[in-house]
Amino acid sequence: MMKTEDGGKTWRHSYDGIYGDTVNALNLIESGLLKGSLVITAVSGIEITQNHGDTWMEGVDFVLGRSTDKNLPGYSWRAVSPDTKVKGRYDLLISTGYPSPFREDGVFGVDISCVRSGGKNCSEKLVEGPHYDMVIMNGKLYAGNLDGGIDMLDLTTLKSSKLYVTGKDPVLFVKVFDGRIFVETYRGQYQGDCWMWTGKSGEVYVLEDNGFKRIYDEYVITFLVRNGAFLALKRGALIYKPTLDSPAVEIELPKMRYTNLVVDWDEGWFSCPQLMEKSTTQCLTRWLVESAPLNPSTKAC
Repeated sequence: MMKTEDGGKTWRHSYDGIYGDTVNALNLIESGLLKGSLVITAVSGIEITQNHGDTWMEGVDFVLGRSTDKNLPGYSWRAVSPDTKVKGRYDLLISTGYPSPFREDGVFGVDISCVRSGGKNCSEKLVEGPHYDMVIMNGKLYAGNLDGGIDMLDLTTLKSSKLYVTGKDPVLFVKVFDGRIFVETYRGQYQGDCWMWTGKSGEVYVLEDNGFKRIYDEYVITFLVRNGAFLALKRGALIYKPTLDSPAVEIELPKMRYTNLVVDWDEGWFSCPQLMEKSTTQCLTRWLVESAPLNPSTKAC
């Protein structure tokens, strides 16, 4: 794990404990009991920092599933934190999914105080099935199921239900923007560590009172929404829509394997509202697009 405090000009080791044996995700907890924490999900273990990586929570370095007699779940991916402890003890929720050789996946509740004290049976599967992305909104967990639909769990009553977007398509992303839930369906194979960047097809939807409304009809690597404006990254292009109902503007990017998109909303987005006019190039310099080299010999991807 590396850390920068000068906008990326210099980097340093966050600490000596986490190395690159497949760090799956860096999860910033934006709400709930662990708000402000950074949860690292990795193949070797899950760890937490509450001060942006200056120090790491003592005694927290755990892998889901190894304290039971059941098969192991797949990769740990996303982390969210509820506003109150689920079942009176779980203050962290972790999704697991593909790659998953043993298929013992689900969304797990984790009791961090139990982990820190070296206790046993510190986690429990709350939702069955392979999941990747998930959010908590109004006391309910919305978790995209990689075998189809969205699993909803009331975190107080523990009553579960299912939402389907289009048929029983798998759901990759579940996000909250502008107080609304957005999802992306996924059609593709779950092979290697980088399957989420190589989907064959999919669409982006927003959840409305009468169901899901499609707002973009192609697979994207990631997307963002703010004040009704839509920005997405797909293979070889940025996609921009001034409103969810506007036609999409496509901006070609250099040929690379793109993996993520970050926006400086205040300095980049709102200072360049006329994307289709002469300010396009200037605006794009304020968007940071993460990429990886196109290397056919990279077996992991």
